[in-house]
Amino acid sequence: MTLPSRIAVVGLGLIGGSMALALKDRHSVVAHDPDLETCEAANALGIPTIHLSGAVKDAGLVILASPVRSLALAGLKAAPHLRKGAVITDVGSSKSEVVQDLEAHLPPHCMYVGGHPMAGSEKSGFRAARPDLFRGSCWVITPTGKTHPRCVEVVLSLVKELGAKPVFMSVAEHDRLVALVSHLPYLLSAALTRTVLDASRVYPEAAAVASAGFRDMTRLAACDPTMASDFCVSNKDFIMDALNMFLQHFREAASALQDDGGSLRPLLLEAKHFRDSLAVEKGW
Repeated sequence: MTLPSRIAVVGLGLIGGSMALALKDRHSVVAHDPDLETCEAANALGIPTIHLSGAVKDAGLVILASPVRSLALAGLKAAPHLRKGAVITDVGSSKSEVVQDLEAHLPPHCMYVGGHPMAGSEKSGFRAARPDLFRGSCWVITPTGKTHPRCVEVVLSLVKELGAKPVFMSVAEHDRLVALVSHLPYLLSAALTRTVLDASRVYPEAAAVASAGFRDMTRLAACDPTMASDFCVSNKDFIMDALNMFLQHFREAASALQDDGGSLRPLLLEAKHFRDSLAVEKGW
C-alpha cells in the first residue's frame, strides 16, 4: 500500500522533524509545532508549518509526534478537524496511556494505531533532526482489538519508506521492554552522572580524568530532562520492575566483590557474551 498523498506531522522535535525531512521530497507534507523558531527552521528547509486544524484537515495520515504526555491532548485537539478515513499514529515511547486515551476519544470515522520508532539521540529538537534517523532501526507497532487492518497497512508503508524494521507487540509488552532497554538506561545514566557530580565537589579532578567510558555511559543523561521526565512518569510501573531487576544484579555483583573477585568473573563473562552477541546481531 502506498502512503496517502498528504501527510501531517504534529510536533517537530527530533522524531517528528526527522520524519518530515525524510518524507517531504516524495509526499505533500505539512506540519504543526507551537514553537515559532522551530516553524521558521522547518519552513526554511521546505516543510510548511500552519495551525493545527489546517495541518490535519486534509491529511490522509496524521503523525502525532508531540512529547509523550501531550500526545493524547494533541490528538484530541486535532480530532474535530480530521477527515473521514484518516489514519492516525503516534511515536510515543510509552504506549498504555496514549493508546487508551486516543482509542477512547478519536472520532469513529478515523483509524488509529500506536507506534514507537526505536531511534533517537541524546540531542533534541528540530535542529537535531535528520532524514536518515530511522534507517535500520526497529519500529514497534502496537495494534489492539480495535485497530483497523488498513490502518496497520498504512503505518507499515510509512515504516518501510523510512527504512525501519517493523515489529508488532502488545501495548503492555512494548512498555515493559522499553522500560528495560530505554527508560532504565536513561535513569542509570543520569544517576551515574549525578554521582560523579557529587564527588567532584570534593574531588574536582574527577571531571578531568573522565574519559571515553564515562562519556559513553553518561551520553543519555544529556537528553532533554522535560521529555525524559514525561516518558519516565508515564511508564513508572514497568520502570520500577526493571529497576528492581537491575538492583538484584547490582547487589549480586557487590556481593561478589567481597570474595576477591572469584565469583565476579562469571557474572562479567555472562554480560560480555550477551553484549558481544548483540554487537554481531545489530552491527554495533
